[in-house]
Amino acid sequence: MRHIAPTAPDTLRAFPFVDEDPFVLHEAPHIYFAGNQEIYGERLIQSGHHAVKLIAIPAFHKTKSIVLLDVTSLESYEITLDLSQGFIPIRDSA
Repeated sequence: MRHIAPTAPDTLRAFPFVDEDPFVLHEAPHIYFAGNQEIYGERLIQSGHHAVKLIAIPAFHKTKSIVLLDVTSLESYEITLDLSQGFIPIRDSA
């Protein structure tokens, strides 16, 4: 089930394609981002020999947070920007 918009064009505005569906992923991605979510979250889904890292990225205008991803280890981190003190906290990489 590698369809990223399974209800298109019935419930989502999309042009109906006849020959090929552009919303079908022919290869599973290593990382799948879902933006504009309520909260940050991550999960690793494994199917046989392949794993997909799912990352929910919160809506910035509500949470004032961003998500950083270490592409080597596939670890993700949520960082909340707090400007009430006049600076942006920097996460130590060590």
